[in-house]
Amino acid sequence: MYYLQTYPVTSGTSTAVASTTTNGTAFTFTEQSFTYVKSGLLALGALSVPTAFSYLGYYDSNIPPIVPGSSSNLKFSPYNWRINNNIAITNNPGAYLNSSFAGTNLKLVVDTSSLVSSGVPAGYYPKIRWSIDDNSWQSATLNSSNNTIILGAGLTNTEHKLKLYFLGIDYTLNRWSSETGALKIVRLDSSATSSLVPSLKPKKLIIYGDSITEGLAIEGSKLSNSMASYAALVGEGFNAEYGQIGFGGQGWTVAGTGSVPKFTETWNNYSSSTSRLIAGKLSPVPDYLIVLHGTNDALAAPPATDGDVTKAVSNWLTAARVAAGNECEIFVVSPFGLFKNSAISLGVSNYLSLSGDSKTSFVGLGVSASTGLTSFALGLNAFSTDGIHPNIFNSVRLAPIIISEIRETVLNRISKPVSSVHNTTG
Repeated sequence: MYYLQTYPVTSGTSTAVASTTTNGTAFTFTEQSFTYVKSGLLALGALSVPTAFSYLGYYDSNIPPIVPGSSSNLKFSPYNWRINNNIAITNNPGAYLNSSFAGTNLKLVVDTSSLVSSGVPAGYYPKIRWSIDDNSWQSATLNSSNNTIILGAGLTNTEHKLKLYFLGIDYTLNRWSSETGALKIVRLDSSATSSLVPSLKPKKLIIYGDSITEGLAIEGSKLSNSMASYAALVGEGFNAEYGQIGFGGQGWTVAGTGSVPKFTETWNNYSSSTSRLIAGKLSPVPDYLIVLHGTNDALAAPPATDGDVTKAVSNWLTAARVAAGNECEIFVVSPFGLFKNSAISLGVSNYLSLSGDSKTSFVGLGVSASTGLTSFALGLNAFSTDGIHPNIFNSVRLAPIIISEIRETVLNRISKPVSSVHNTTG
């Protein structure tokens, strides 16, 4: 059985396929010509269907759908997706997927039931962005009236590859206890079966942070653009499959928005009810782990004490080393605005003095990285949309600074294995 996808249009004539039986908004069909007119009737031989639509391709129900958790040609970014009953769920903008498919058409089926039942306004729904065969990027915001998104139509009848990102969502939605603020993927449907398996990059990286990490306000809007965050750029720079995990408002000692607890209580969980660890370990075991927290500890009312931040950092590192394994390089990076910089550095030093861990480092970015990012009072400036969150230009500037400082930290440690605390002042 084939399915004809229907969407409102103005008018026109096309060649498609249809038959005399209907199945909701889908039709079994054989090839023939038809004419469609907006707000009119569709004439299909003896059948008149009261609908207005454009032909956007067909899908063969005999072709197995591409389903999370069971299809080898669907790969998710590590650490920020979980599979529950063959539905892929992420509450982290920046999460992505790679898939291969074949044929001329591709559609995405999502689950928006929790958003609908919670009465979430239309503009607060998840936004996605995707590219097929490395062509131009396309974007869409999910909505309450349609759980199907056409990703590709009229493609060459051959093998294709898909890259899709969770671009953003309103950060005030509950992303922890109820996971209302999450992207939930049910399946991909295509018109032919693919035998290809997406190729993956050799390394694994996990990046933890706050609203800056998830790309909030990077374009001056409430919604994130996670693809433009420094975290995504660093992940690409490491040539790694990366898990971008940021929650607005969160810090070492302070809870985030969307009912998200503080970082030291969330790093090892996807949500309030689901652990991120398997047998006590991050899976897959990461090659690199980066943390960039501290901004919200300083901006909280009242601000966190330096002593509390230092203690949180050292205690977390002890737990993180167990979960990340002995070979993972862990980098605690200073916040861009240098918030709680000394307290974080001391926390790393205290941990190192007790553990002798040779693969954990504090990475100080220095004042050059803090330009325009030290206070909301600065407001809109050349480096930020609000004095705290980097704009796109600054994210592009900051990512190579982070990569360079991490590289220098590792090289210094190898040549002079005395201290794993590296500070830059310029």
